[in-house]
Amino acid sequence: MATGQIHHLQTLSNEDCWKLFTEHAFGDNVDLNDYQNLQTLLLSWCKKLSLLPKNMGSLINLRYLDIEGVPLKEMPQQINQMKHLQFLSNVVLSDRHINGGIKIKRDILDALRPHTNLKHLEIDNYRGTTFSDSIGDFAFSNLVSIKISNCKNCCILPHVGQLAFLKSLIIDGCDRVISIGDEIHHKGPQFSCLEVLRIENMLVWKDWSFSNEAMQGGKIFPLLKRLVLMNCPKLSVGLPGYLPSLEHLIICNCEKMVVLLPENTTDHYIPSLYCHHFSKTLFENCKQWDLQRLSSLEYINISGWDDDSFLEEGILPKTMTKLDIWNSSNLETLNSKAFQQLTSLTSLAIGFCKSLRCLPEEGLPTSLSRLSHLLKQRCEKGEDWHKIEHIDAKVFH
Repeated sequence: MATGQIHHLQTLSNEDCWKLFTEHAFGDNVDLNDYQNLQTLLLSWCKKLSLLPKNMGSLINLRYLDIEGVPLKEMPQQINQMKHLQFLSNVVLSDRHINGGIKIKRDILDALRPHTNLKHLEIDNYRGTTFSDSIGDFAFSNLVSIKISNCKNCCILPHVGQLAFLKSLIIDGCDRVISIGDEIHHKGPQFSCLEVLRIENMLVWKDWSFSNEAMQGGKIFPLLKRLVLMNCPKLSVGLPGYLPSLEHLIICNCEKMVVLLPENTTDHYIPSLYCHHFSKTLFENCKQWDLQRLSSLEYINISGWDDDSFLEEGILPKTMTKLDIWNSSNLETLNSKAFQQLTSLTSLAIGFCKSLRCLPEEGLPTSLSRLSHLLKQRCEKGEDWHKIEHIDAKVFH
């Protein structure tokens, strides 16, 4: 690496960053004016780097600073002078901040004033109990995605429903959040552009708490296309309300979900439903989900079915055209009456269900045109061949 004056340097690679900092970063007389044209600084996973230069503010054209995985003790004070910075992988709080109590943590979060063009925000391991009110104000108005993770002390989520451009929201591991919706106090539309909502590993989260008016009138999540609910063991209600644009609903390890659809909503549009780790408890709750109300539901993907028989009649909607059953080692039989009711079913896939003994005696729906991943020895010219020979496309394994 050259030691002379550098002109028009735009990118500094991970390979060279440690060499630069061992030679220059820790000296009081370092003049970073030599690097004023630097736009990208990639320092990720430099394990021996504990401090950034005190005069970082001299890097007036820096736009991209990646310090992910770097064991920094604290951020340099001049970081707030870097007016053109567009990407900062993370903000590091010093030990004196971490040990300074909840108020100091909240004050630090309040003091963050990002560039108004900030598009993506991640908050990880924040130790306060509440978030700064500023996260929903003008300084964050152009956010497109937010991820909040491992905020173990947090009780109330930030007010982000009014962010007009927010398309993706991930909430993960906020162990003290009991309800989602109470933090929203606005009467207008909420999450008006949100397309993806993923909530997972929420140990005590029980329900949604949006107003009845918002749930019935489609004022929340009007453009939401994908909703993922994973590892929320106490969640009792699946959907927050009427979601007119929903295309994919994914549910995994939500044992207490006794209601999929709120009682005070009548119309729903859900083309596809994915259920993973379908335990006996969730199966019993599934009987109360009233899937027959979902006239738009065409595809269900189920994995980890925990019962020996699939499924009781009258549970799945007759509008279904595609059904996948995967990784269900306890499954032994298919309920003939339940399958005969699926008069619109055209595609059926059953895979990695090692205990499945045979297909229903009465056969499968005559509407089927594609069947895949069945046991070869029973279905390909075997004992069950006469039950499926009318199906045009068949794939065995």
